[in-house]
Amino acid sequence: MHPQVRYEDHNRRLILPKARLEDTGAYTCIVRGASSRATKTAYLDLQARPSFPYPLRNQHLDKGSDFTWRCGALGVPVPTYTWFKNGKLLKTSTQDRVIVKGSTLNIMRVDSQHEGMYQCEARNSLGMARSSAQLRAL
Repeated sequence: MHPQVRYEDHNRRLILPKARLEDTGAYTCIVRGASSRATKTAYLDLQARPSFPYPLRNQHLDKGSDFTWRCGALGVPVPTYTWFKNGKLLKTSTQDRVIVKGSTLNIMRVDSQHEGMYQCEARNSLGMARSSAQLRAL
């Protein structure tokens, strides 16, 4: 339950200040009288634009190593992902040994051609967010 939940109007009103995604769910009110009982359930369905609780981090890699970057955005509805290198859209390229699949970017046998600034874009119907990091081959 939300840490700041409170009740008002003789416990007839539930207040969720700054509701969070984890507050999504069914809430049931039960009213008891001397000889009767009534219930009513309301459903709270929250959505959020993408955000990055764990953004991409700069990488310094040995030449010839394999590397995987995972783009970990949170959002509801679930975001779709697009990868960029130095501001240009990245597509899977077996020639460059770069494989893009959803939220994951794989680079096989890293070398100097892979150096640059990488961005992961997460997008849903409510908006988009980007996380960026630099890759260097040593």
